[in-house]
Parts: sequence; structure tokens; C-alpha cells
Amino acid sequence: MAAIRRFIILAAQVLALPFILLCVFTGGLLGQRFAPAIISAETGVLGSATPNLPPYLGALGGLLTSLLGVAMLYVLVEIARNTKNPFE
Repeated sequence: MAAIRRFIILAAQVLALPFILLCVFTGGLLGQRFAPAIISAETGVLGSATPNLPPYLGALGGLLTSLLGVAMLYVLVEIARNTKNPFE
């Protein structure tokens, strides 16, 4: 049972980096697609003055979102490592 638990924890840790990269890439695409329309509707200036800003804002949002998710994963991993199994 302990080997299965260690394998699941290791697999989750290995998949954390692709998850972060996927969220950053997706956030950049969503920022490129939706942020100019939102910014232009509110101010009318920022979307046309800085065309590279919305993808960067989206990528930053994706990075922060993924880092929060991965941080929760690592907290649970540390709890699992530090918890004694009463059945062993």
C-alpha cells in the first residue's frame, strides 16, 4: 500500500510542471483572445496602444492560478509524508 501511495505522489509531482506550462500557455491564449475586447470596451486606449500586454497578463494569470493549485498539491504531499499510518 505504501508503494502505491509513493507512486501516486511521485506521479502528481512529475505532472505538476506540465500543468504549470499548460496553464501559462492557455492563459496567454485567453488573454490574447478576450483581454483586448474587455480593455477596449472600458478605456478604448490600452488594447490598441499595447498589443502585447493582454497575452502577458493572461499568461501571468495562468501562472498564478497554476502555482496556487500546485502549492495545494505540495501541501497535501507534505501532510501525507508526515502522517503516521496507524495500520502499519
